[in-house]
Amino acid sequence: MEQGPCRSRIRDFLQVSLSGVRSTGHSLAARADGAMSATRADRAAVRSACSVLACARMVPALLRTAWVSGILLLGTGCGSLVDLDVDYRDCVPVTASRHTESFEPGTSLQDLRDRCWQVENPGTAPGGLNEKFFVDDGDLVLRVFPPADDDFDQWSGLDQGPMIAWSVPGDFVAVARVEALRKSVASHCLDPGEGAGLAVRRRSDPSSWATWLVEPFLWERDGKKAVCAEDTDDTNNPSVQARAHTSVAGAPDFSALDFGADGEADIALCRIGAELYYFLRAGDDPKTPVWVQPKGATHTLGSGVVEVGLTASGVDADGLGGDPGFHTEAHFAWVVFNEGPVADGCVGALESIALPEGD
Repeated sequence: MEQGPCRSRIRDFLQVSLSGVRSTGHSLAARADGAMSATRADRAAVRSACSVLACARMVPALLRTAWVSGILLLGTGCGSLVDLDVDYRDCVPVTASRHTESFEPGTSLQDLRDRCWQVENPGTAPGGLNEKFFVDDGDLVLRVFPPADDDFDQWSGLDQGPMIAWSVPGDFVAVARVEALRKSVASHCLDPGEGAGLAVRRRSDPSSWATWLVEPFLWERDGKKAVCAEDTDDTNNPSVQARAHTSVAGAPDFSALDFGADGEADIALCRIGAELYYFLRAGDDPKTPVWVQPKGATHTLGSGVVEVGLTASGVDADGLGGDPGFHTEAHFAWVVFNEGPVADGCVGALESIALPEGD
């Protein structure tokens, strides 16, 4: 086969496929020693291109990275690109100390996996994982479902809710904007204890975990009451209540009532060493947020690698009027990770983070 057209086609193929890769090194990264890192999807795509074009040799590929600007030209064969000088990984991790994930429309579950998000505790998924973990209108959505067996979508005892998480080796701060809704109807009418928020789990001991979950709070003040159902009155929407809970034996729960607005709130977790601290945002100005720690809200979870991420939790309501429970639909507008030493303490680290604008 003539080499010129083959080279041109594969070059164009790689340019189109990889030009959208973000500076966080989501899919393909060039290292200083000249080797490359690729996701499984990238490798399969290159194999497919080589096979379809019946190309004996691979042509130069344009590789974008967060750390290398410009173009690396690789004059090698298909087999070389796919099999030899490629450091082959499930994903290429983000190396920046701070990373903001805003879930742009069109983001797929595979896109998140390529960015090193891990789907954990998938549990029951009647319509498949894409019905349980998906992006809708700029929100990451997680749903819980009644169990098909003994695998319950809830954080209680030995049960754990569905989670999409990152692995973090040391200190970190994680901030997310979260809302807990009732799936299918998108109201705030949930059973007590159903919620959405942040979860942390030790990799070396998955039974050791902690959650910081929010749920709607139906306030009463000035002779008026909040309602959970959707209506035309925007002044009676619920606020938020949150509860910190852990599997660590004997550790207390912590809670906070009546913050956030319209059933939505910004919450944060901060780990320093073995200690995990819980925060919520007060005030409405995203440029100068006020971070509050409920009194005494900390748990000792231990050091080492943890999986930290976004989760939803249901409640087993079987027997309550025939309702099986598990109604939660968690919505996350964005999440910010700040990894590395927390030199100025949790509050200082949180105050240094510019929160994404908008919903």
